[in-house]
Amino acid sequence: MTRQPSERTRFEVLLEAVRADQRTLAEGHSLLDAKIDRLIQQMNEQFAMANQQLVAVTQCITQRIGGVETAVLDLSQRLTVHERVHHN
Repeated sequence: MTRQPSERTRFEVLLEAVRADQRTLAEGHSLLDAKIDRLIQQMNEQFAMANQQLVAVTQCITQRIGGVETAVLDLSQRLTVHERVHHN
């Protein structure tokens, strides 16, 4: 005759299964947390590189605008001199 497990035994088996599932869930959570941390680090590095590139481009544009302003002022002065010479 086969003996049926007691209610206590069934409860203990079920409880152990729940504990195993809880450990698995905790491990998965830990792995996911580490993955999110790595992703945040990568994003921060990429934002820092993008910011450096933006600063470099901004400096280049600022220099070129300064060159254009200088050229416009020079042309303006030449035009003023030309108008004085030819209008008198």
